[in-house]
Amino acid sequence: MVASLFMLIFETTMDTIFLCFLIDEKCNKAAGTMLASEGLKQLVEKNGDRCDKYAKQQYELNSKREAHLGVTHDGTAPAQNNNVGTTVVVPPK
Repeated sequence: MVASLFMLIFETTMDTIFLCFLIDEKCNKAAGTMLASEGLKQLVEKNGDRCDKYAKQQYELNSKREAHLGVTHDGTAPAQNNNVGTTVVVPPK
């Protein structure tokens, strides 16, 4: 029980740190005034390509699942059907 609570708090803390980093990057990167530590910036930069690849794989996997279920990423009915039983899901821009 204690270990589960510890891991929940740890996971929430990590999510919060990365969410704050993303907000900092979006708001301050262009001006060169990011508040994130150099270590965190280096960690994110070092793993950026691998994370992008993973995110793309997850998006494609979710798109296939949604097509199979007949829904789109926003939960609405599919807009297009290619007449072979699968839905064409267009990624957001």
